[in-house]
Amino acid sequence: MAEYEVRGVRTDDELRAANDLMAKTQLPNYWDSLGWLESAGPVWADVEREHTRVALAAGELVGALRLLPLTLRIGRARLGAVGIGWVSTPPARRNRGVASALMRDALDYTRDRGAPFSLLYGVPDLYHRFGYVTMLPEYSVVVESAAVPGSYPGFVLMRPVTRDDIPELMGIHQAHEAGVSCSIVRTAEHYRSQFVSAAPKTPYWCDWPAAKALFDEHGNLAAYFMPQTAPAELHIKELGVTDCASCGALLHAAMAMARETGLRRVRFHVPPYHPFARYLEGIDSVHQARHFGNREGMMALTGLEACLNAMQPEWTERVRQNGLEGATRECTLVVGEAAFRVVLEESGLCIKKGPGKNPLPLSPGEFIRLLVGYSHTEDVLAEKTPCLKGEDYRFVTALFPKRTPFIWPIDHF
Repeated sequence: MAEYEVRGVRTDDELRAANDLMAKTQLPNYWDSLGWLESAGPVWADVEREHTRVALAAGELVGALRLLPLTLRIGRARLGAVGIGWVSTPPARRNRGVASALMRDALDYTRDRGAPFSLLYGVPDLYHRFGYVTMLPEYSVVVESAAVPGSYPGFVLMRPVTRDDIPELMGIHQAHEAGVSCSIVRTAEHYRSQFVSAAPKTPYWCDWPAAKALFDEHGNLAAYFMPQTAPAELHIKELGVTDCASCGALLHAAMAMARETGLRRVRFHVPPYHPFARYLEGIDSVHQARHFGNREGMMALTGLEACLNAMQPEWTERVRQNGLEGATRECTLVVGEAAFRVVLEESGLCIKKGPGKNPLPLSPGEFIRLLVGYSHTEDVLAEKTPCLKGEDYRFVTALFPKRTPFIWPIDHF
C-alpha cells in the first residue's frame, strides 16, 4: 500500500484543487457542489482552512474530505463532535488505501481536539470498518393535498424569512429541541452562515432565503417552514411552530403552496417528538421512519471519558426525575477495554475511572446506540447483564432512556 501524506490544505491552490475533486466525485451536479464548497462551506460556524483535509502521494493530490466541528445535544448534555463529509478519491486512485488514510487522519484529528464523537453520512458497507455504527433514522410525514381543503384563518402575513428573523427562528427551534438526542446545537453564527449558499437545491442543503415566516394577528412570528419542490411532492425540510394554531396555519400554507405548484402531496421532514408531527396525527397522514444498516447517519466514539463527563448534567437530572436522589447506586460501563464507574452518592452523581460494581460490557458501537437512545435499554440489559435487578436495574435504565436520535435535514453536511 502506498504511503500518503494527509494534512490540512495550506494554499489557495490546494484548496481549489480539493474543492474541484470533491465536486467531481460526490454529486451529479458539479456546479452545485462546487458552489456550496466555495461559498457556503467555508463560512459555516467554526470552519477553518485546515478542516479541508487532503491526501498527497509524491506531492500529487489524490484524496480530500471536509471536517465540520459540531455540538450535539443529548437532553441537557452538550457533546463535541466533528462531522466528516465529501470523502473523495479520483477513480484511478480508488482501492489503494487513500480513503483509509483520510479517515484515520480525520479520527485522529477528532481525538486530538477532545471531541467524544465523529459523525458522518456514509455510503453502504464502508465506514463500519472504522468503528462507525448507524444510529440516525430518517423521519417524515406525508399528507395528501385533498386531506386539507380550504384556508386557515387568523394568520395575516406570510413573507420570506430574513436574517432579521434569526433570534425568533432560534427561539422557536430551541423550544422543541431541549430534550432530544443528537440534534445539532445552533447558534446565531450558525444561522447567519446558513443564509450564505450558492447551491440550495439538493435535499439536505439549507435554503433560508426560500423559507417562509407566518405571523399572527399581533405581528408575532408564529411559525416558519422551508419548502423544496420535487417532481412528485413538495418537501418541507425545516419547520418550526409555537402552538396548536400555528400548526394549523403552517399545514394550510404548505398545502396551498403544493396546490399552486401542481403537486398532490407534501412530505414534512419532521421527527415524531416534534409538536407539529403530533398535530398531524389528528389528520389523514402517513408517518414514516426509515432505519438504515451500515450507512447514512453514523457515529464513532473518539473520547469515552470526555463523553461520560459531558453527560453528567443530563444523568443528574434523570436521577432526580426518577426519584433516585439520596440513594447510593453504581454501574460500571466497560466499553471495549476501558472501565468507568457511574456512581450515585448522597452528594450527587460522579464518574470514576476503573472497575466497580454492576459491570455492563459494551462495544463502542453498542455504547453509542445505548447512549443516544437508539437501542432499547431493557433489551441490552437482558442480553448483557440478565442478573441485574431491582434498584440497580432502575438506576441503569434511568441513565439510558429510549430516545429519538435525529438531525434536521438542513444540518446534514
